[in-house]
Amino acid sequence: MKKPDLYTFCFAGLFLLGAALRFTGLTRGESNFVLPEQHDKSGLETSFYHFHPDEEMLIRAALVPVDLFEPPYTVYGLLPNYILRGTLLGLGMAYADLSVEKEASEVYFIARFLAAALSCGTLLWTWILGSRYWTRGATLFAMAVVAFSPGAVHQAHFYIVDGFFSLLNLMGMWAILRTVETGERRWYLLSGLLIGALGSVRFNGLALALVLMIGHITREVRWRNHLRRLLAGDLWIAGAVASILFLTLHPFVLFNSDIVAKDTGQGDFATAIKVVFNQTLQPWTLKDINTVPFWDHWFDLWPLIATWPLTLVFTTSILYAIWQRKPWSVLILSWFALYFVPIGTMPVKAVRYLVPLLPFMGLFAGILFSDISRHNRWLAVAPAFFLAGHIAFWGVGFSHVYTNEDSRIQAGRWISNNIPEGSRIGLETGAFSLHRLIDNQLHPHVWLDISRRFYLAPYQLCGTQVDYLRDRALSAEYLVIIDSNRAAQFRAVPELFPAIAAFYQRLIEGRLGFELVQRYKVYPELVGIKRNDDGAMPDFLGYDHPAVMIFQRGDQVTADRAFDRWKQEIGSNPHCPDRELARAASALRDARIPQARLAAEQLSRRHSHTLLVQLISAEAARLLNREEDLRAALERAEPKNVTGLMTHVNHKEIIHLVPASLAQAASVLELSELAVTILDQVVIDRPLLSPQHAKQMARSYVNVANLLRQNGEREAFLYVLDLAMQISPDKKSLNILASAAIKRMDLDLAATLWRQSLQIENRQARVHASLGATLLRLDSTRAEDALSHLQRAIELDRELEPELKPLIAEVLRRGFGPSE
Repeated sequence: MKKPDLYTFCFAGLFLLGAALRFTGLTRGESNFVLPEQHDKSGLETSFYHFHPDEEMLIRAALVPVDLFEPPYTVYGLLPNYILRGTLLGLGMAYADLSVEKEASEVYFIARFLAAALSCGTLLWTWILGSRYWTRGATLFAMAVVAFSPGAVHQAHFYIVDGFFSLLNLMGMWAILRTVETGERRWYLLSGLLIGALGSVRFNGLALALVLMIGHITREVRWRNHLRRLLAGDLWIAGAVASILFLTLHPFVLFNSDIVAKDTGQGDFATAIKVVFNQTLQPWTLKDINTVPFWDHWFDLWPLIATWPLTLVFTTSILYAIWQRKPWSVLILSWFALYFVPIGTMPVKAVRYLVPLLPFMGLFAGILFSDISRHNRWLAVAPAFFLAGHIAFWGVGFSHVYTNEDSRIQAGRWISNNIPEGSRIGLETGAFSLHRLIDNQLHPHVWLDISRRFYLAPYQLCGTQVDYLRDRALSAEYLVIIDSNRAAQFRAVPELFPAIAAFYQRLIEGRLGFELVQRYKVYPELVGIKRNDDGAMPDFLGYDHPAVMIFQRGDQVTADRAFDRWKQEIGSNPHCPDRELARAASALRDARIPQARLAAEQLSRRHSHTLLVQLISAEAARLLNREEDLRAALERAEPKNVTGLMTHVNHKEIIHLVPASLAQAASVLELSELAVTILDQVVIDRPLLSPQHAKQMARSYVNVANLLRQNGEREAFLYVLDLAMQISPDKKSLNILASAAIKRMDLDLAATLWRQSLQIENRQARVHASLGATLLRLDSTRAEDALSHLQRAIELDRELEPELKPLIAEVLRRGFGPSE
């Protein structure tokens, strides 16, 4: 038996070290930190926490019975879903309940075991491919790159589609190279099978078929025979195998194709396409708004995946491979182009998009060093060992993330142990939020509602947003902010969301009356040396090691002053349109319509993100009595008609709040009549609303009404309040309108409004008293009804008895009520 040589020992060592990094921290997320409400209710001693939305989507889908024509998602291929479901079926876990902590942790651990195993498979196949087509040195270097790459280790810890794609894409390229090398049918069949499988992970994997086609036609030396070779039976057999496998797993593509075009949520393919190309903004894509195609995808992502030195080597090795033009490298470069070019054109970028290319990059870098070593051995060996050692150091250091408790769990424990019971805690929504780790009964949640501001910001003045954020923030004693959840994204685009960006910036700088009391972050670390990756891509940080910041509010006076200063300064923010809108509105109030229109044109060029410029056009049309122009201007501001970067405002959860946002801005700009016109028109034309949305819409109208009252516009206040009650009545507003009706001596209307109020809340003593008195004033036929309300008022509040006794006596004098 042949003894293992040094090459075999190095391979085995690299493989085992790579596998160890992948399986380290497999049970991460299981913690002895249990929320008190869960411990008291279920007696739990441990909890399981997870923070990767894609992983959750795939795992939940795998627990749903298979429906080939109504898939649980279309954003990815379904092969990973079926493999996990099959595994869970075999282990008796296919009907697990994720709301049960023990079952959830078991399902996640099974899925993550598969993910780690797939990543080990990629490492193994890097060696298989390299051993056949590369030198031993190049192969070992590539294995070191794949084994220790922080990006590869990162992806191996989550059950997402990228692990499948990395392995199958490597296996598919190996099969194609074997096909071109031998021309044998069995390799065509295997290539077709792997192409179909790759397309069943991500649809763009089907592009690997083009690489097989290129390899097939270039086997002929004479170019005139290339096109004729496309008719070869083996090529068509491979295509048939790929198509059959893909369509077997995705029959809905043929029989229910409309589902692919569905655009209703993050699991939909059509939605994903719109998001990654920024056709519709999402909070988590904001940091990619100003992406430079290709350049940023390369130089922002590869340093996170494989460190900066290797990024530069990868760049050089790709150029070298293009210059070298070896047959095998041409095919791999073809696939590289087919895969990377579409990704490079997408504004939205993510580390996981490039990880599947890592084995090829390692092999290309290895061959570069191998060729250099032919001319000068030490010129190649020294840098290669340095780079391998460098990435090994940081790869092992990155595993520190998985051997330590997640920063969110650490923060949740500190909050539970240190923040006084009853303290209100301000929280964000979003994939990486901390709300699941804070007991709402002990520490009531206050939602900052940043996501709603994201959708409504183009319809609001910066000053209005400051007021809203002030109200939200100061109603909490503590704020918990996670850097990769919202702060990094909004701070990256102050030109689009100036108020929200300034909120996070000033909060972090300590200029909003809140003090940072705790910060939790697990850094990649080895032998005391940390890699500070605070500025990394949010998706790279958020899944496993974001920074959690806990702020405590200072005294109320200091906090109020901080927000007062912010509101005074927000007008000078170059990204805020408030001052220019105010100047244009002032011109309109002075009947200087041409100047106002000119100001509006300039404003729309400087602040293309705001939709408030339509207010100027609408008010100009109103002053000129041009009803059609007025409606046209307001229609341009409707969410369904918005074009460009801000099309995300056409969202079902905020459309009903847009009229009041526009009207509120008009009221602040002292265009009160326009504010009433906006709300009046929308009430007439409003669509059917759900009860929840109707209530929110009415509340937004009431807010505008209150603003009009503060401005001294009492008639407008009452009119808008009445509009709000037509949408969804509330007792307080109905009582205000009833009191106003009494002052106008409209007793019938007042009685009607008070009755509506009592239908909402019957235990209003004062309202019963007012209704009884009003009915008594109307006519004698209502005296008995009046008596019942007066008596009910006294039952609810005995202090009203002296005031109401004379009225009751009057009723009895008229002969109503119980006999003497």
